Amino acid sequence: MYDALSSAHDAADIVTRIPAERVPRFVRTSIAEKTLTPIIQALNADMLSDDPRRKAAAEQALRHMGFL
Repeated sequence: MYDALSSAHDAADIVTRIPAERVPRFVRTSIAEKTLTPIIQALNADMLSDDPRRKAAAEQALRHMGFL
């Protein structure tokens, strides 16, 4: 799923669109498929961005997954 994404913004967009009740399953599946690490790395990179929109989107995605 994530390998088709072109940026952390895509990761943030996809993550925040997941219904809250499906987030735990998404996280478990991403761990099993070894796709969670690149997603988190991309979101963390955006958290360090000077662009406030990218930073806010990444923060929202990490909160949505329960990591903040």
